[in-house]
Amino acid sequence: FYLDKLDEGVKALSCDSGDRPVQLIGHSAGGWLARLWMGSEVYNGKKYDGASRVSTLVCLGTPHYSQEKYPFGRVPETRVGENVDRLDERARGSSLWFTNTMYPGAFHPNVRYVSICGRAVKGQISGPGASVDSLFAYSSYQANSGDGDQWGDGVTDLLSARLEGAEWLELPDC
Repeated sequence: FYLDKLDEGVKALSCDSGDRPVQLIGHSAGGWLARLWMGSEVYNGKKYDGASRVSTLVCLGTPHYSQEKYPFGRVPETRVGENVDRLDERARGSSLWFTNTMYPGAFHPNVRYVSICGRAVKGQISGPGASVDSLFAYSSYQANSGDGDQWGDGVTDLLSARLEGAEWLELPDC
């Protein structure tokens, strides 16, 4: 659904702009979903191959490397029409891990990748400065990177947000 909408939107923008590449901004999962959409491999029965239509991808607070170890669990995805021989079990059951397997880091050389994340909340469960915000952040960071005791924007930790090979911008107090 999201990838189809992104594809429709970029096609419409491309028509309006004379086929000039667009600059995309993705927030949270929208950042890695844009990376998936730019790829040329069949995903869930469709091939988007959007990289040639993008000049820059800016990812805001995107957990590119989330381990997806949510406290409430995770149901593996069932998708169709993919080259499963190239995918391990984790990539077959997770769109994020499919993305990281098929398009690691700043994968497309003609696309400028920028990762941005705030450094506003230190995840912690007790001690001086502990609060509801820091407890929530700890839980979220723990699910993403396996380390809740670090900095991030309150939802995404800095380790998960920093896409390998991308330009990096860390926003203090944001």
